[in-house]
Amino acid sequence: MPSIEEQLKAPFQDALRRPERQVTQPAVEQGPTAGRRPDRSLFLLSLDRIRPDPDQVRRMNKSETDQEVRELAESIRAIGIENPLTVRYLPAEDIYELVAGERRFTAAKLAALSEVPVKVVDVDEKGVRRLQLHENIHRADLAPLELAAALQDHTEEGDSPQDLARMLCKSVPYVQKALTIARKLTNEARAYVQAHPTSFKSIDQLYDTATLLPEKQLPILRRIAEEGLTRDEVRSLTATGKEHAKADRGSRRGRQPDTRPFRQTLRVDNGALVTVSFRKARATPREVKAALEQALELLDAPSESAH
Repeated sequence: MPSIEEQLKAPFQDALRRPERQVTQPAVEQGPTAGRRPDRSLFLLSLDRIRPDPDQVRRMNKSETDQEVRELAESIRAIGIENPLTVRYLPAEDIYELVAGERRFTAAKLAALSEVPVKVVDVDEKGVRRLQLHENIHRADLAPLELAAALQDHTEEGDSPQDLARMLCKSVPYVQKALTIARKLTNEARAYVQAHPTSFKSIDQLYDTATLLPEKQLPILRRIAEEGLTRDEVRSLTATGKEHAKADRGSRRGRQPDTRPFRQTLRVDNGALVTVSFRKARATPREVKAALEQALELLDAPSESAH
């Protein structure tokens, strides 16, 4: 049987073993504090405790000389930073690394700020790339080349086009277009696009170009930049080139492209069959129609025997 001293100690020992109960504040139903709850991941952080990510998805339009960054700096001077930067803590180096918001970070330095609002996230390297990709696509216009390179990196890490489409809230064809750019646009074409970033903001333009034979890509890009071609104009210009590229791929795989003369037979209401033939292998519907119209003109013309 426990002694009186042990019986007196027991309640105090039991209390020490219990988890500390948090003091609950009475609920506030109205006023400025109603519905509020502190978030420990949000705080102000000195700029010298933050470093950019050297592998950031965005590679363009983020330097101190970029016009958009300088305009952002003027906005920060006037009203401050509205959206916190996203960072992660690296304990081995005792530093915070930027996950998203590098343009805001650069603009804050231009605006001579000493600290910025941040939100800390706990993610690994793959999670960082996913957050950066999502941030840049939905918050800022990511250049098509940057998007293509980032998605290609993800596929090399095991993500499928379907995975990427779900992650980005985009369609699978959208992702496949970007991957086509990453895989088929020549280095010469890439260099030209990078030298003229304002002329190539549409993923469709670069996708249409990437489907062409390598030697056809740069001339089309030059026309887009110099003539300001629309998507429909680019699609029209590249249509024939795509067929040639397809035939070339078939030839390189051991299949000969179809070089048989074009032939189309039409059945009309009275049961007659009308055949249109060309010496070349392909003909557009417009060319077939023009040939039929010329044939009708020949039928309407008076024959030599009538003279």
